[in-house]
Amino acid sequence: MQEQSFSQDPDRWIAQLLQQQNLSTPQLFETAFETAMQVTRLPFARVARLRHETHLRMEALVDSIGLKYQAGHEFPVDQLLDGEVIRRQDALAIPDLMASPFARHPEVLASGVRSYVGIPLWQRNQQIYGVLSLVDQKPHQWGAEALLRASMIGRWLGHEIELRQLSRELTTKSHRLASMAQELQRLQNQVEQGSIRDTVTDLLNNRYFNKLLQTEAARAQRHAYPLSLLLLFPDSYPRHSQQWGMDFGATMLRSIGVLLRRHLRTIDNAARYTEEMFAILLPQTDISGSAIVANRIRTTIGGHRFNTPSGETIQTTGSLGISGLNVQDDDPAAGMISRARRALEQARKAGGNRVIVASSTPQA
Repeated sequence: MQEQSFSQDPDRWIAQLLQQQNLSTPQLFETAFETAMQVTRLPFARVARLRHETHLRMEALVDSIGLKYQAGHEFPVDQLLDGEVIRRQDALAIPDLMASPFARHPEVLASGVRSYVGIPLWQRNQQIYGVLSLVDQKPHQWGAEALLRASMIGRWLGHEIELRQLSRELTTKSHRLASMAQELQRLQNQVEQGSIRDTVTDLLNNRYFNKLLQTEAARAQRHAYPLSLLLLFPDSYPRHSQQWGMDFGATMLRSIGVLLRRHLRTIDNAARYTEEMFAILLPQTDISGSAIVANRIRTTIGGHRFNTPSGETIQTTGSLGISGLNVQDDDPAAGMISRARRALEQARKAGGNRVIVASSTPQA
């Protein structure tokens, strides 16, 4: 940016400055300092940010004369000449501080500066971000054009700093919104899971299982594939629950739920159908296949040991009733439940620990 180009066309000169895009924050300060130092012929430039209305923090600086300031240092507002710019809310240019009312200012006494130019960095909310200031330990004189240039640089720098602040705030808010969306989704999943799952076993609950059974029965009928239903009753659960309490009973049911999952495919579904009874739905599985699954479940439950509150271990057996889809039923899903219940009752009356397949269960 040559002197003559500004003199001939100041709008073009500032336009060139405004065209500086995609600058990193260090590059932004470097560009502002280089240009301002060229304009004012002052060898020291800094940006001090106003913090809490009481302190100024050195955000960045260029020091060609060794004034010992460092980025990150904070000073009370009245310890820097920049504080006077903030108090006045206007630019300040002093050719010779020793011939001014600021001859005894703390910064003059501490650093020996003689000339000073300070430009407030305004933001659109009419708040001052901080001050762009330039100093030297020698007196200087500036023309009106040089000070106008410096003011333009300050205006540009304040605008660019604000854009970066807004970008950071937008990024932070975007992250918060994404986090809130994730939390909302998690809570929604919890609500949804809570509405379809039993709180003790984490299996499906009765209400949702009945809906699922209706859906799967209609799908199996439509696509002509087999569908089987298993009902499971832990034979000694009532006695153990009465003997050891409801908390132990809940522990038994929870453990049985875990055991059931070991025998389920992705397409299978298990539910706590009543307080003591479990239901397992096996799509694309005929009666012979479901009998194999049922006996595996019976064997697994029979071999499991439950720890009682007194430290003993106990075992239980399981009775299972099986039914298949009968497309001749007026309500195929209800028919499956009814037949599986009858088969389960037969297994229990026969002494438990057995699998019984319901009669009259033709497959589609």
